Amino acid sequence: MSIYTRRGDRGTTRIYGSKTRVSKTDRRVIALGAIDELNAQLGAASSFLSDNSELRKKVRNIQEDLFAINSELATAEGFKFRKNSTTKLEKMIDFYWKKMPPLANFIFPGGTSAGAQFQVARTVWRRAERAVIRLDQELGLPRGAVRRGVNKNILSYINRLSDCLHTFSRWANYEAGIADDIWRNVRN
Repeated sequence: MSIYTRRGDRGTTRIYGSKTRVSKTDRRVIALGAIDELNAQLGAASSFLSDNSELRKKVRNIQEDLFAINSELATAEGFKFRKNSTTKLEKMIDFYWKKMPPLANFIFPGGTSAGAQFQVARTVWRRAERAVIRLDQELGLPRGAVRRGVNKNILSYINRLSDCLHTFSRWANYEAGIADDIWRNVRN
């Protein structure tokens, strides 16, 4: 079986479970692509971590969550993303945050390769978050008495994930002995 089908050559694609084709600029397709991009960025960040790193295992769990989110967003029925995934993110954030020096300022992205890549992933995620929220707003338009927006558990998760990626960036640098590079808003 070939990887290419030629069915998208005219700028359309089919959402899983649907018989109709939609534009590749459809809000759902844009959201799916943005989440896929983040998953690739996380793979890049993870490649800078040791194979037995606890953080690498946590990144893999997030990647699995992203596949689950995309599975739900790509289908009209079936899989339902659960709230406990957001709770797990919060526990990860709290675990690492408590071990690092307090932070009351913005920091410059950088430090280790992993730390810098997690910051890139965080900014990519913010774009994906906006795409999912736009999708929710579009789907949330009233159709009869039923609101068909994005699962609220997904919306909570996506709001928390950027904090988690920021935390992972700081942790990767902290473990390597690199202090946060604090922005001090000093004008020369």
